[in-house]
Amino acid sequence: PGANQLTVRRNTGGLYRVFTVIAPGKTFSFKGLTITGGLLNGTGIGSGIYLEGIGATITFENCVISNNIAANFGGGMRIASGVTAIISGSTFSGNRSTAAISGSQGTGGAIDNSGTLIITNSTFSGNVVDAGNSNGGAIWSNGPSLCSIAPLPTTVLREPVPPEVSIREGTP
Repeated sequence: PGANQLTVRRNTGGLYRVFTVIAPGKTFSFKGLTITGGLLNGTGIGSGIYLEGIGATITFENCVISNNIAANFGGGMRIASGVTAIISGSTFSGNRSTAAISGSQGTGGAIDNSGTLIITNSTFSGNVVDAGNSNGGAIWSNGPSLCSIAPLPTTVLREPVPPEVSIREGTP
């Protein structure tokens, strides 16, 4: 129905992720949905959405992923190795990775990616990684992953913790 008309959010106390998708070899889509309010501490990753499953393809079209907080990686979204995430016409805002465990580093305020990530026509703003040894206020793409961001009209506004997009050495 549209991201401004359908919202899935954490509405009570406690710590939990909004969506967990484990779909090896499957195709799954989110369309016109707002995902907000996920909160994980300790070793929490991907508080808005956690995607896992070798060969899975998960599409996000015209979605809003906002105001999710993860203690370590991927405040808004965590994409595990072997997953392809395709994001189009979506907004990531106000997501946070806190690196709550002593000695750890927070990565990917909006997205922490170890899979394949394709982004077009989307906006990232106000996403934060707030720890000393942290990377990717908006996006952290790690290891053998592939991260493709269409130059326009995708917008990555200046995130509070530079660099806005961090792609680890050795990433194609």
